[in-house]
Amino acid sequence: MGEVVVPPSLKARVFAATTDLAALAGWVSHDCGRYASAQRYWSYGIYAASEAGQPDRGGEIVTRMSHQMIYLGRPGDALGLLGVAAKRARLPAVKALVASQTGRGGSTPPSATSKVPSSTSAPRTSWSPTA
Repeated sequence: MGEVVVPPSLKARVFAATTDLAALAGWVSHDCGRYASAQRYWSYGIYAASEAGQPDRGGEIVTRMSHQMIYLGRPGDALGLLGVAAKRARLPAVKALVASQTGRGGSTPPSATSKVPSSTSAPRTSWSPTA
């Protein structure tokens, strides 16, 4: 059997669709409290975005990962991820997303970062600068 040659346009479309599905699966996993699974799906999405030639989409997915780190009380990890996303960002909308998420990561109150919730459930923390 010979090797199957996939046209570049089809490859890009398949990987772009995979990116979208992995990003969605990551959010669903996050919402169900399956944080490790969410990270794994988002990692797949970043890879797929790279293969699809969409570095900004990969950067946007990295901001999702940082959102989870903030939620889990790990703002240092969130800011590290956002540094990676900032390097990938080319489009103004993605740069703005990274900047806004960076503000969230840098403004997490100390009480929200004192404990890392268990992997099965995490308390929702409601905080605003005016509270």
